[in-house]
Amino acid sequence: MGAHTVAIDNAAHHDHTHHPMVTKMIHVTEDMLEQLVEGIDDKTTLLVFGDHGFTQDGNHGGETRLELASAVFAYQKTPFPMYESYMRNRDLYE
Repeated sequence: MGAHTVAIDNAAHHDHTHHPMVTKMIHVTEDMLEQLVEGIDDKTTLLVFGDHGFTQDGNHGGETRLELASAVFAYQKTPFPMYESYMRNRDLYE
């Protein structure tokens, strides 16, 4: 199943990335993600990722670092297959 939330995108386009409405939409999205995390079962993996970043004035579609930057988040209630190996060797990744 997939979903595409546009609240943050719309707010940034309408105003700018540092506008209070963008902050509000970030909190709304965080609340939605918290509900998703609480509701998933032990066999579900939640993947959340952004499709683009923004310029300071709320635009995207170009090739600047801010527009190309994005985030990814993965969560599941049971440890990921490589979790134990990562925890033993995490100093190699930092």
